[in-house]
Amino acid sequence: MTRARSAEQEQFAAALHDLLTDGATAGADRGPGGDGTLRAARRWAAGDRSAGLALWRKLAGTLRLDPDETVQRVRRIAEEIPDLSSALVRRLRADGLAHSLLDRLGATIGARAQASASVLV
Repeated sequence: MTRARSAEQEQFAAALHDLLTDGATAGADRGPGGDGTLRAARRWAAGDRSAGLALWRKLAGTLRLDPDETVQRVRRIAEEIPDLSSALVRRLRADGLAHSLLDRLGATIGARAQASASVLV
């Protein structure tokens, strides 16, 4: 029997998905006019902070989105992830999961998200 996800788990999964995937824009990097912006955004989400704020503004322009709103949204998601990550680890522990990597994974995700948020000021 599969357990239903909690609201916290759903939020966490959605935030990670937004940060780490290009969703409906898959393929925008390829072909004529593809400038690698989405690929760079995925690298940034994975820990490469070399482009930062300029990257997200460029990505917003590529996707015809408002740059300020996009940066705000990404910053808000990045700021929420540490708390969601901690809550999820607590929930998994309470549900009986006792893997040795769980705490380190939660801390790493939280630290990476904090670093991401700090670049988007």
